[in-house]
Order: sequence, then structure tokens, then C-alpha cells
Amino acid sequence: MPTIEIELRDINIVPKQSFRVGRNGHSYQTKKIIDNKKAIVNSTHGQLYNKRLYDLVKKYSTYPVSIEIQFYYPYPKSWPSRKKTPTQYKMSRPDLDNLEKQICDSLEGLLYVNDSQIVNKISCKKYYTLNYNSIFIILTYIEV
Repeated sequence: MPTIEIELRDINIVPKQSFRVGRNGHSYQTKKIIDNKKAIVNSTHGQLYNKRLYDLVKKYSTYPVSIEIQFYYPYPKSWPSRKKTPTQYKMSRPDLDNLEKQICDSLEGLLYVNDSQIVNKISCKKYYTLNYNSIFIILTYIEV
């Protein structure tokens, strides 16, 4: 089963929110969400190009997909050293499902045709010792 690994560094982790409705009745997404999606797409494009994975994606983009997403946040500066452990999960906002939606929607049309192809998903959000946000994505195409 072909696998693609992507690391998104220094990208603000913005959760996907519901569409807003303006005064004229039209729905829209906030600029912050749209800019975050563009940053994810651009970073993913760059990694696909550098790793020469476009042919692989083109061949398997219609296959079922298994995806693992790991969100890493820097520890709050106010935390004491004894509280900082390598496996410390982040249980505060933003909600994990909204983070997943933002990633899956951003990768749609790039790594797979439609996010309905995702048949298995594993995700977590943790604190990390580095001082920047990081997202690790492991996408596996399932051959049928």
C-alpha cells in the first residue's frame, strides 16, 4: 500500500468552523480559515514536488484512503518543567474534529478526489518540546 508522509511546520493550526452568513444572506468562510487552507495546500504541494510524488498521487487519487494526523503544539511558557512530558496530550481548545476537518478539506483535490474516500482516520493533538506548531500527516492509499 503506497504511503505519503507530510510534515507541515510553522503553520498556524486553525480549526474549520461553520460557514458564516452575512447580512445579505450569503454564506462565507472567514479570511483566517481561507488563508490557513492556502498555506496547507502550498506546503503540501512543495513537499510532493520535492519528494517526486505527483505520479503516485495521480495513480492512486481515486483509491480509498487511510489518514493519520498528529497536531503538535509548543508547551505554554507558564508550565513548569516537571509538567512537560513527551506524551502530554492537549485537552484544551481547539476541538480535534474541527482541526481534522480543516486538514481533510485542504487536502481534497490534492491527495484524493473527495474526502469521502477517507475510510479510516486516526488523529491526536499533543504538546511538543519545539517552539513551533507542527502537523504530521501519514496518508495511505488502500488498494482494492
